[in-house]
Amino acid sequence: MPEPEALDPDRSLWDYIAVELRRLREARGLSGNKLAERLGCDRSYVSRVENGRLRLSPGYAQKLDALWGATFARRVRLAEASDDGDWFTGLTEHEERSTRHRIWAALLVPGLLQTPDYARAMLATGMVSGVEEALEQRLARQAVVWHRAEPPLMSVILN
Repeated sequence: MPEPEALDPDRSLWDYIAVELRRLREARGLSGNKLAERLGCDRSYVSRVENGRLRLSPGYAQKLDALWGATFARRVRLAEASDDGDWFTGLTEHEERSTRHRIWAALLVPGLLQTPDYARAMLATGMVSGVEEALEQRLARQAVVWHRAEPPLMSVILN
């Protein structure tokens, strides 16, 4: 994810969402702590979204819309549907709706099946700059798939 000073709202809808969230929060005279209280989340979540380290979730976007009469939910849907050069764009939405996953992997355990320790070790090899943030995202992605009433069927071939 980009550094805060590298956010470019003209380049990315996700950057626009991050910048707009901070702008609207500050315009209302709210601290990050106060906004977190109103949303029912951690202060660190607000900070990471505003700094572009995490993407605003659809659930919190809806809460912001209810609080402020804003259009964050629509923006998040558009950002998830857009292709900003990241092949992962929209994948989590498809995984969330999927009823079956078929995976073939030659060398690594797929992300949906990784334990926290395995994922941390993989991410620490230089794949990302913020290992703990990336680990959080991976575990959240797994939770969306596996912690639901009817998890998908999974077929996996590991070499």
